Amino acid sequence: MMEESIQLLCYHNWANLKLLNRMKEFPAGTYTKQLNGTFPSISATFNHIFNIDQQWFKRFNPESLTKTIDLKGIEETKEYFLELHDNMKGFIINHYDFLQNVQYENSKGEQFQNSIDELIRHITNHGTYHRGNISTMIRQLGYEGVSTDYIFFLRLKG
Repeated sequence: MMEESIQLLCYHNWANLKLLNRMKEFPAGTYTKQLNGTFPSISATFNHIFNIDQQWFKRFNPESLTKTIDLKGIEETKEYFLELHDNMKGFIINHYDFLQNVQYENSKGEQFQNSIDELIRHITNHGTYHRGNISTMIRQLGYEGVSTDYIFFLRLKG
């Protein structure tokens, strides 16, 4: 259970970084260009993924230092994602049984509980959904995207 959950968390990080690296290949300004979509830009979409990941980490680890961040640059975004991923992965491995329930409060103040495994699956699924939004935005701009499907991550692992 633990290995599979950590693998999903690693996939989530890999997919974010792969898409961010692809963004570096496009002309300057593409990352922050205003578009019509779920979010107003690719950078705003990555900001959403990052800030929601942070909120989930805060639910696992109430002592984590989190604040809403407005990431503008690709390299800055990559650094923040890497740091958050490392902190989240390390904390979860060292402090939780993956079937252990975490009690938390959602943004409406409602109380819930889910296992760490379920929450990691949710974080990964949420990121996949919004990476799909980003892929659509890239195509709208006339560029070719990059595949971040889970199977490609698995094939790299061998």
